[in-house]
Amino acid sequence: MVSYYNDKLHLSILAPETWQVQQVNEHMFRLLGEVEKVHEDFFEEYKVNMSFELRKGTISDEQWFKDFVKKNNESMQSSYEQYELIEEEYFSLDINNAYRKVYTWVEPETKFKLYQQQALLTNSIDTLYVINASVLLGLEKKYMPIFTEILKSTRIIPPKKS
Repeated sequence: MVSYYNDKLHLSILAPETWQVQQVNEHMFRLLGEVEKVHEDFFEEYKVNMSFELRKGTISDEQWFKDFVKKNNESMQSSYEQYELIEEEYFSLDINNAYRKVYTWVEPETKFKLYQQQALLTNSIDTLYVINASVLLGLEKKYMPIFTEILKSTRIIPPKKS
């Protein structure tokens, strides 16, 4: 694992040395894993991915965070095809509130079943990070431990004050 710092999101993570970092926009970056030879008739090149997105908003307290998690879960349950929650947990990441869930769902166009991890991380009254990692079913045993290791290494680095 190598250290990576994103100065736009103020996040530091440890990621596999061979994975690529792609800056999607000023609020999101994505990690791309190595090429996997799966569904070659459908994918020209399939890589697992993990995205980190910064969302600004009004986060008032821990109860707001728990209510947000509940609404997010209800929304996914009703809108994701064959959604199944596998596990979930609240935890602290460094000094920050965090929530992580693992679930499966079926992508409606391809009918591929995905194994996914989503984490929500907050450190202040206006900052929420949404971290998503997904992999095709069948590759989860290889990649879910890596996704979790990257997640647990995540640190929010406050910006330098001018």
